[in-house]
Amino acid sequence: MSLGCRVSSGICLQCRGVRGLCGKSRCPVLVRVESIFKHRDLICREHIDGSTPPALFVGRVGYPKVYVGPMIPPYHGDTEILDTPEFWTGRSILD
Repeated sequence: MSLGCRVSSGICLQCRGVRGLCGKSRCPVLVRVESIFKHRDLICREHIDGSTPPALFVGRVGYPKVYVGPMIPPYHGDTEILDTPEFWTGRSILD
């Protein structure tokens, strides 16, 4: 997951997510960790359940043996925006 330009790990060690030394409004490392903990019960399941339209994710690492899986949101409701990039303009990653 890429959250923009790379930041030196030395800056992360000095900042520890509170000083804002990288110049970002929120610490990219903490945003990722928060997201993982917030959704871990939803993504660590043995069954798949969610609203349509489902999409397919095809990874690129380890070609020709790549990961493939369904991109189904872990909630029910209007999910059209998730599979329509034209609607993403003007939104932040947190939206």
